[in-house]
Amino acid sequence: MNKTQHPPWQPGPIDQPIQLPSRLDFASTPALWDQLQKLIRNNPNLTLDLSQVEFANSAALALLLQSRQASAEQSGAISLQNIPADLLDLARLSNIDELLTSTL
Repeated sequence: MNKTQHPPWQPGPIDQPIQLPSRLDFASTPALWDQLQKLIRNNPNLTLDLSQVEFANSAALALLLQSRQASAEQSGAISLQNIPADLLDLARLSNIDELLTSTL
């Protein structure tokens, strides 16, 4: 990790995207969700960068949708960058791809 990247549980500068980890699955998302909730409470307008995600399953979809909902409840918005193609395919199969790619 270089100096400009921050783990998802440590916010960087307010305008810098939060880098999500390489695995978003049933084992990793509960702890990540706890950390994202804290970040959203402090700043409901966040950008999540998924460029490092190498594996994601339906738990990742749930995490991203929960994050967007929590942010919207505080009149904020979560932006998603670099969504992996396989995660978008999973979202399409679940008919929720528009929820990931739209701005809430």
